[in-house]
Amino acid sequence: GYLKSINKIKNKMILSFIGGVVALISVITFIIGVLMQFSDKFKLQGLQLLLYSIVAFVIGFGTCVATLSLN
Repeated sequence: GYLKSINKIKNKMILSFIGGVVALISVITFIIGVLMQFSDKFKLQGLQLLLYSIVAFVIGFGTCVATLSLN
């Protein structure tokens, strides 16, 4: 009934919020990875960080968009 629909909305909002936070954190780590590319010591770690941040952004943004409805 009514309570089940409220719980579904709450679950979608929580999942969308978590996806948005993951996407935001991945953008920050992407910037850090780009900055690490200018260092000779951390070049490989920066490249790995870039790769992981792109994967995390796709997962987070996809989760956020998939839970939103057009109603």
